Formats: sequence, C-alpha cells, structure tokens
Amino acid sequence: LKRFRVLGGKINKPVSYPPTLSLAPFISKAKGCTAPASARYDLSGVLVHSGHAASAGHYYSYVRSASGTWTRMDDSSVSNVSMQRALSQNAYMLFYVRRADAIARAPSSPATTAVAKKKPTASSQPAL
Repeated sequence: LKRFRVLGGKINKPVSYPPTLSLAPFISKAKGCTAPASARYDLSGVLVHSGHAASAGHYYSYVRSASGTWTRMDDSSVSNVSMQRALSQNAYMLFYVRRADAIARAPSSPATTAVAKKKPTASSQPAL
C-alpha cells in the first residue's frame, strides 16, 4: 500500500482490507484448464509502520497462525490479538496466501497420461 509521499511524509489515510480476498473476477482461464474452484486468498500477515517517514520509524507485524489465531510481533514482544485488531491497522503491506482448493488444474488428456506412464526403453537411455 502506498503509505509514503515521494517528497517525504507519511500517508495515514485509512484503507480497509478483507480477511478473505477473491480474485476470480480478475483471472483469465487458460485453454484446456478448468476454472478454479475459487481464486480465494486468506490474509496471513499485516506489516505496520509507526513513524512519520520511510527513513525513520518502527515496523511490527500481525501474523495469522495455521490454527487461525492472530499474533502481534513487535521485536521481543509477542501477544495474541483478535482478528479485528489485525484488520484495523494502518497497514503498510498485506500478505495473502492462496487457498489450496483454489488451485486450477489442467485436465489430464490421454496423450499426457500415456507419456507419463511410458517406461524408458534401452534405446531411450543415454550411453555412458
């Protein structure tokens, strides 16, 4: 997110961001590929800058664990926080992770299946 002006100074305008992001309307489907179940991404981290300029200040983060709990990481201080607190920050950078069910897979064709199952022959092995 753009948080700093070119000539210095910080932009503190509030920007809302969702815990789940769908990019399905913005993804084109490649020929021969099935559409993704959902091109959904889950927020996994929020980086925050405190201070008035890019050259000075302090960075800390909010991180979502695999179990879904949120933690504030600020140097040696680590504390559990609510998701709402992580969503209410003046974020500098957001990190989203693609859901496993969102990965589009190309359907297997008979030709690719045959190539994958083909066993190497003596004539196809390189000479040593």
